[in-house]
Amino acid sequence: MAKIELDLPFNGWAPRPHQRKLWRHLARGGKRAMAVWHRRAGKDEVCLHHTAVAAFERVGNYWHCLPEFLQGRKAIWTAINAHTGKRRIDEAFPQKLRANTNDNEMFIRFHNGSTWQVIGSDRYDATVGAGVAGIVYSEWALANPSAWAYHRPMVEENQGWAAFITTPRGRNHALAMFRHAEQSPDWFAELLTAEDTGALTQAALAAALKEYTALYGMDVGTAQYKQEYFCDWQAAILGAYFAFEMAQVRSEGRVIAVEADPDRPVHRAWDLGVRDDTSIWWWQVQGAQPIILDHYAASGAGVDHFAGEIEKRRDIHGWKDGTDWVPHDAKVKEFGTGKTRVESMQALGLHPMLVPFPIAFFVVTLAADFMYLHGGDPFWFRGSIWLLGAGVVMALIAALAGITDLLGDARIRALTIVWVHFLGNLVVVLIEAFNWFRRYSSGAADSTGTTLSALAVLLMLITGWLGWEMVYRKRVAIADETS
Repeated sequence: MAKIELDLPFNGWAPRPHQRKLWRHLARGGKRAMAVWHRRAGKDEVCLHHTAVAAFERVGNYWHCLPEFLQGRKAIWTAINAHTGKRRIDEAFPQKLRANTNDNEMFIRFHNGSTWQVIGSDRYDATVGAGVAGIVYSEWALANPSAWAYHRPMVEENQGWAAFITTPRGRNHALAMFRHAEQSPDWFAELLTAEDTGALTQAALAAALKEYTALYGMDVGTAQYKQEYFCDWQAAILGAYFAFEMAQVRSEGRVIAVEADPDRPVHRAWDLGVRDDTSIWWWQVQGAQPIILDHYAASGAGVDHFAGEIEKRRDIHGWKDGTDWVPHDAKVKEFGTGKTRVESMQALGLHPMLVPFPIAFFVVTLAADFMYLHGGDPFWFRGSIWLLGAGVVMALIAALAGITDLLGDARIRALTIVWVHFLGNLVVVLIEAFNWFRRYSSGAADSTGTTLSALAVLLMLITGWLGWEMVYRKRVAIADETS
């Protein structure tokens, strides 16, 4: 074979000014790089040309990893450079350097023995046993982070390099890695916005903002624009519940470190999962304000595991035990033990108290009313209508289960407290049903609606206390250990 002489990067390509720091780090043998750049800043462009140089400096296998394998064909393999009209891989890896090209596998073998291939983080286990000298993780924020955990030992064994390039997608693993990179002397870490690079004109940015707001609305559209062009980690993720509101809470500095009052109990709110996570929030009421202190979530674990986590935090912080607020499905008996989760929690020294969905919906309705009165944002009024409707429907469903218990057990029917609890809850449902009808019919909020919400919550405090008495003193809905 005739000797081939080409200059790399090919065809006189050179990094643009904002790309030079990343290029120099990799060219000088940097092993790790994290580049968080705005959309259209040329992240893949830099890494493709660097890989071409690296493949001829050292024989090895090189990968360009997209979040999904099928994305790689459009994003990299067949992608066209809008400025030159040529395929990006042809600009980085000229045909003269290739021994063969496999279109189906998106694989190139070079004359010197090096290889380059497009892979996907959704199929990371398909790379088992393959030695790799360099990996580019494109759109890392959207990738499966398990891919790096799987590939890292291969990279280390081969003393290779890895570059992670992305635009933010919320506060996920990409943010965690960027923070790690910032604090690690061996890493390159850089965040570049459209303002930093000057790669896009002000007219182009204005057009992008106009398009986003027209498509998604002012709030979400602006958040998406900030995410894509200004690398905002706080931007709302499309489809995420209350994402924009949570981003606003963080941006206003309302997420801060707080300490528990040692003289007050610390309560726990549980979200029970089967196939998904069971989640626990530790909270305490200080004055008129609930303070969130901690959170823990895990899947596939029993109640004993979570009791251990609770004990661990009690030992570390010295928190005074409060109530374990659990949803209605904690009364369901488990096949393995024949006990309800309430009974299992009691056996482990916990203090479960049922919180039916209607209570949660009605309490949040009152909170939404206060938010609307304070700020006037119609979002809170619209939300209150949905919350009230859902609460009433769930209350009717819960009533069916309650009536079944009432009619099916003579011991329960004989208890006066049961009838008071039943009638109190019935009054709450009637108040909130009327409250929903007024709002839905008028389409406007007023102080009467807020008063009705507050009255319902006050009555629920009374019926909640009665419910505690029924469960823990009268043993209603708790199985007898001797039976």
